[in-house]
Amino acid sequence: VTVTFEHAPARHFDLVIGADGMHSHLRRLAFGPEDRYLRHKDHYFAFANADGRLGEDRWVTMFNTPGKMIGIYRSGNHAQAKAYFIFRSEQLNYDHRDVAQHKRLVTEAFADQPWQPARGLLAAALTDPDFYFDALGQVHMDSWSSGRIALVGDAAWCASPASGAGAELALVGAYRLAGELAAAGGNHRLAFTRYETGHRSLVDRKQQISPNVRLMVPRTEGGRCLRDALVRLPLMKAAGAFERRLQARAAEPLPIYHRAA
Repeated sequence: VTVTFEHAPARHFDLVIGADGMHSHLRRLAFGPEDRYLRHKDHYFAFANADGRLGEDRWVTMFNTPGKMIGIYRSGNHAQAKAYFIFRSEQLNYDHRDVAQHKRLVTEAFADQPWQPARGLLAAALTDPDFYFDALGQVHMDSWSSGRIALVGDAAWCASPASGAGAELALVGAYRLAGELAAAGGNHRLAFTRYETGHRSLVDRKQQISPNVRLMVPRTEGGRCLRDALVRLPLMKAAGAFERRLQARAAEPLPIYHRAA
């Protein structure tokens, strides 16, 4: 593959692997425009650092108004907490690299929140240098490779933060890709095919996130009341434990790869 750089001389590579996120520049160059693959899931979100003294340890504390959610989460492993902002919206036209524009969009979405702590969370989030904002989107592709170019991570299959599986998918996908390349002994076509065959089913399962978003961000006040009533039922805790056991049983062991002789 001949690669031309903006600030360096052109170079030649045996393979090119794109791991540059949901808005992958390499995917656009090698596979086509972003709108072919990126599916908007009707919401936007922002993350930022928050005061660790706020919120309950190992809990997500949420405040909802119709179509919006502000939350704070403490993992128990860090002194700091994370603030979450999610709002429902049709697809917006904005520059995903323009942080100042991102902050304006979040400010406009949550300026009218009646919950007093929300104002403090928002003010602190807007000053955080690690403030992050993007659409709740997913990447769906028929193939993650083309010739000697392949994609991995969010560039290939972003499931969105609502899936809770971004790190899992990225690590497992990278492991499979590297392992298959080693095992194929230089046959990249075989390696790419096996990588996709082995990883596709896990990606498909983790991209099924719709119920999660509806629970976190009910569209109406009635939906919020119904959600709150359901989560107070003792049955919900048992159902959650049962689901975790099912997931553990369904987990497939990863192959052990050996470099081809």
